[in-house]
Amino acid sequence: MKRYRLPWPALGFLIVFSILLPAQEQNPSITTSLPDDLGEISRESPAWLLRNWGRQARLDRNLSDAFLLLTRALEKDPNNPETLTELALSYSASNDFHQALEHLNKALENRARLSSPDLEYTILYQLADIYLQNRSSQTYIIDYERILLEITGRDEDFSSQENFQRNLRDSIQEVLLTPRPRGGTSLDRMVTLYRMGDSFSLRAHVLLGEFYVHSGRYNEAVDHLSFAVLKMYSLLIEKLREEDPLFAFETSAELFEIVRRNPQWIQYLVESEFDKALYYLGSAAYGISASPAVYRGIWETVLIVPFDSGYRSRSRAMLAEPGLEEILYGSQQFRDEVNAP
Repeated sequence: MKRYRLPWPALGFLIVFSILLPAQEQNPSITTSLPDDLGEISRESPAWLLRNWGRQARLDRNLSDAFLLLTRALEKDPNNPETLTELALSYSASNDFHQALEHLNKALENRARLSSPDLEYTILYQLADIYLQNRSSQTYIIDYERILLEITGRDEDFSSQENFQRNLRDSIQEVLLTPRPRGGTSLDRMVTLYRMGDSFSLRAHVLLGEFYVHSGRYNEAVDHLSFAVLKMYSLLIEKLREEDPLFAFETSAELFEIVRRNPQWIQYLVESEFDKALYYLGSAAYGISASPAVYRGIWETVLIVPFDSGYRSRSRAMLAEPGLEEILYGSQQFRDEVNAP
């Protein structure tokens, strides 16, 4: 079996760490351990090493040291987007979200200097996380959606207006929302017929799907969540076929029994929030008045995911008494109307 590679959502933390390492490899004799005395040492150290130390100080919750080291790193290498991102994370850890947003946006302005183009998504996801933490602000909620749409808009499979891609998206939706006349779930039928490559946009699709369900925008939620769920299924099936080229997907239950024996695949599903995506896909299908066989089949699949999940109890509750998820976003009148008992 080839070495397992976690996709973007599971790599978010690791990517932030990896932006600090390349320079060390050029000079392995320099230690990246945080020194006891930051005074004169920090003044003589290169910017990349100061950033590395600053990151470690932030992770150790020594925020005063983190600010000192990262500020000096920025003095030595002005407008470095990776140092700006680390400073933003330090400000966020100290609950100074205004400064965190300013530094992240400045990092985006200097994205051309990123050591890898993919690191731009690290910055965008950090922006989205801060906007969500401050969701009491209507402006931040608008920005939250805007950032996530910017990410999914770069997913050609999702956003392309070419006839083939548009027809493919329509077909996926049609299969998912059409009940199976002879048993089985429409979800399993969708996974049997289609594949979708995992990519940088996976987490954004999940977050947008959840956001749209809590906004009462169920059609848009189905669009994003069906893509997210299909991406995750597709990666698992691809990995299984690397071990067994004759493997053919038939049901989620059979797939999960195999996945249950592989801790790395379970880790992928947990970190990618597979259970959340499935649960909210069922809620979105219920919201658009899909056939009960469709949304019940999705919620029943949540009950058998191959890891412990809080969404099992929520799915059981919905199967016992289906209902709309609470509306958290939108006008007060709209929220009161939908959330009224």
